[in-house]
Amino acid sequence: MRSLIETCFSAVVIAERALSREMEFQADLVAVSLTGSDALIHALHRLQVADEAFNSAMSFVNVQLAQSKTMNNMYTVQSQYIKNMKQVLDDPLFGESPAMDTLDPANHRVFSSRAYNPPQMWYTHPVDKDRKDNAKRSYLASDIDNRKAEVLFSNAAALEEEMTKRLIATSNAKDLEMPTEAETLEAYQKEYFDWTFLDPKYACNFMNRYAFLNFDSVDEIYEAEGAALDLERIKSQLYSDTLKQQLDQYQELQEEIQALEISKHQVITIEKRAIWHRGEQIKRKDIDDVLKSVHQEKEAIIDSLRTHDKNCRRYAYQMAQQLGGNWDQNLKSLAHLIHYAEHAVADLNDAERKFNNTVSVAIADGRVSSEEFSQIHIAANDYYKCFKAAYHDSTKIELEPAIIQAMKADSYEVLYEEFKLGFPDRENMARWINAAAGWAAGARQNLQLLRNMALERLLDVEDMIADAYWNKKSLPTASLANKMIPEYKVLLTPGKERKIQRKLKLWDRFMLGEGLFGAASKFAASVVLIGGALFLGSSTTGTDLLVCNGLGIPVTVTTTGQEITIGAHTYESLDVSYNTDYQLITTDPRGNQIETYTAQIGAPGRGYVYNVAGAALFVKYAVFYGYDGDAAPDYLGSPRLIDTKVDYLLQEPPNSIELSSSSSRGARKSALTA
Repeated sequence: MRSLIETCFSAVVIAERALSREMEFQADLVAVSLTGSDALIHALHRLQVADEAFNSAMSFVNVQLAQSKTMNNMYTVQSQYIKNMKQVLDDPLFGESPAMDTLDPANHRVFSSRAYNPPQMWYTHPVDKDRKDNAKRSYLASDIDNRKAEVLFSNAAALEEEMTKRLIATSNAKDLEMPTEAETLEAYQKEYFDWTFLDPKYACNFMNRYAFLNFDSVDEIYEAEGAALDLERIKSQLYSDTLKQQLDQYQELQEEIQALEISKHQVITIEKRAIWHRGEQIKRKDIDDVLKSVHQEKEAIIDSLRTHDKNCRRYAYQMAQQLGGNWDQNLKSLAHLIHYAEHAVADLNDAERKFNNTVSVAIADGRVSSEEFSQIHIAANDYYKCFKAAYHDSTKIELEPAIIQAMKADSYEVLYEEFKLGFPDRENMARWINAAAGWAAGARQNLQLLRNMALERLLDVEDMIADAYWNKKSLPTASLANKMIPEYKVLLTPGKERKIQRKLKLWDRFMLGEGLFGAASKFAASVVLIGGALFLGSSTTGTDLLVCNGLGIPVTVTTTGQEITIGAHTYESLDVSYNTDYQLITTDPRGNQIETYTAQIGAPGRGYVYNVAGAALFVKYAVFYGYDGDAAPDYLGSPRLIDTKVDYLLQEPPNSIELSSSSSRGARKSALTA
């Protein structure tokens, strides 16, 4: 019934979505009439950065809570993020209103035709590009007011502090330390931005990017191909504006691929969903060809980035070989640490993604089959081995004094607590899942710290080597204390990710009523089941009336069109209809009338017993299977008509029954006897 109703109302949902979209467009036009076309568009542009900054602030709130610390105003952290990113990106307009086109403002477009996601806080709204086109359909010019929104509040700071307080209260954390605002911002800076690799001179090459992940080995990075580098020429080509453009293109291609993959595996619904790519509407059958083309563009950029990364490392390595003092070996040892950490984090994240996907698919229909549990078990073991390896490998890694000092620890190993989580199995899976996330997070945090610290040191050493080489300076002997795992497996390179299930199987889609197939199939099944139930309900109108003779002589019971003889202390049955009254005439063997009784047969689902002359005594009692139950019998006395619902009506209950797998305790049945 629920599936039938859901399917019938799907058309209403589609109409509601269309209406909601039109209402949002109309609301935008009202805003345009008050503030002009550009103000709305600029606000949408800034909201994208606001979302990004808010997520960073929320992440830092969780970091502080993990250290039993709170903060007075998380929105100062959000503002600090925007300030920092302006420096990292070397873009003073980051988070600000975009520059106006004074010559043709009506046709100036802030958002390109690629598919931008709407800001998360407005995720039910139309995408930004559509809202922009709607706002400029009839262009209305107006000056942009760049004042902050806080001017609208009488006391913005107090409101922000109250919102921060309420948000942190949801964590139910107790006895939290309250650092000053300056201490909070200093801690935030140190946690996220106090890194050499975020310096603008590196053109964002290491921001949210694992440069060493594209290489199977460190030797592949440093091995010479052909003649030695022309150091003078290559110097001007490193970390240039071209690199920044390639990184932007790579990010856009990644987003395009993700959007196309979602569209490719999206379940077909009765709601028509247009698929757009680079401003062109495409058909679902063309997605594979488009994906192939985009992947080729991506591979070309990856090859270019690989060449650039390799030149950066070889540039310093070649100079280090000429300077001597073991600095070439120091560079390679640092590269080994980074290579290991980046591959380990990527492999852990991929295993966790596969595990979460397997669990989500298995529980989608509300039940987990034995086959689905086996798949969960396999994915859980793979996930377990990934984060357990980080704890195990920590004992084999040694770091040079400069990195240890920066970590503020005696060794890399002491960052890890003793590993105590066992393998997952059928008995402990629920508890294991709850515990595994914490152990994986600990491994990821330490691996990320190792990567950041080693990368920081590598870039500092490369700068030091370049300065010594070009300025004819001497260097002290390098440390050779960095010891990597003698033989570590290359864990994950791009293109070798674990495959995940992007679409539910037919049975799961049927059970959920998902998509056109699921909705139509479940609708049809619902109609058949409900129609069948209605048909059977209308055609099944009769039942049995048990006539129990408690007398010591046989009797004959006569009713409309029927006559039966019942022996002493036995019972027989009469065919009767529901919701009907029957006059029962009882006589002895000589034909003498014993009694006349009108039996009222009620609704279906009940059992009916006529007690001739009230001669029999009835008892209702419980029967337990699989365990020893305790329930007192119910003595009903000797009523003329019994209307009851029991499992065994005037029958001896069996000695044993077959129980379902879900009946772990046993079963309780009921019986009526005379």
